[in-house]
Amino acid sequence: MLRKYPFFMLWALYLCVCACKKPIQTVVESDVCLRNSTLYYQKKWAAVYSRVNYTDASGAKKTFIIPAYGYFDINFNSTYKLLGDPEPSSGKWSVDKDCNFILTPAVGAAHKYTVKKLTTDSLVISEVAGNVTTTLHYSSFKCPDMNKLAFQWDNIETRSVNYSASGVTNRQISNPKGYIRFNPDAGYVAQNNGAITVGTWGIAPPDCDLILDKGKKTEKSYMVEKLTTDSLKLWYKDTVTKTNYIMIYKKRM
Repeated sequence: MLRKYPFFMLWALYLCVCACKKPIQTVVESDVCLRNSTLYYQKKWAAVYSRVNYTDASGAKKTFIIPAYGYFDINFNSTYKLLGDPEPSSGKWSVDKDCNFILTPAVGAAHKYTVKKLTTDSLVISEVAGNVTTTLHYSSFKCPDMNKLAFQWDNIETRSVNYSASGVTNRQISNPKGYIRFNPDAGYVAQNNGAITVGTWGIAPPDCDLILDKGKKTEKSYMVEKLTTDSLKLWYKDTVTKTNYIMIYKKRM
């Protein structure tokens, strides 16, 4: 036998069921405000790559991925140093009321970035200029291990590019014949197209650069861009000729 319920009881039951249902929430990726961040970002970051998105004259959307070299040093005293393909830049950084990350160089105009991602080992910032969006990707910088460098490395390729304040030009690739051998006693032997060079090497704080012939007229500073069990990539910025060099090596087995 079916039991009859008054209408108001059915309505109350309906309201209870609705109240128990949780609304479906849409997760929206939000930008990061450094003022509210508890993560440690005031440190040295290694450049990984840049993504450039823009719309051309026909309305078509284009995307370019550009390998990046160098580093971005964010200091506690609100200063920064940016070393990459173009001219080196340094100045002051700040976070405005809208949570934009502002870089104000000692020379030139300020840049306003949105922090798209921040983790313990990655930083992503984005800048919009007209119809062009440039997104810079960084990873946490790690000092190279001297024990992993103390081998002989054959130079299999060298890439060079001229730079200026406006960008880079004249990319070239060469295949020199040579090697560099880092000895455990902090001495090195290098051969480049038949010419032999000997000297000293080491990793210098605080930037963890690879320094050859420290304190001499021939002193050079390299950034270890990549170091694996069988490959080595060094980046050298010649500020006199305004040329960047990427030297790629393979371990001699």
